[in-house]
Amino acid sequence: MKRISFLLLVAGVIGGSPVAADQLRLKNGDQLTGQIAKSEGKTLKFMTAYAGEVSVALDAIDSQI
Repeated sequence: MKRISFLLLVAGVIGGSPVAADQLRLKNGDQLTGQIAKSEGKTLKFMTAYAGEVSVALDAIDSQI
């Protein structure tokens, strides 16, 4: 069940609207705001205004806000 929820999260993250800002909540409590650029293997490329492109391990993502 947890695997299915995670796959739905990833599908929602990748298929999100390119106009609205995306927010990711990480398992360590951090939150990132920016645009999802692409998913490569087990990482997500996330573009932020303050840090440029950030690579996030998919298993470190708790949820998309």
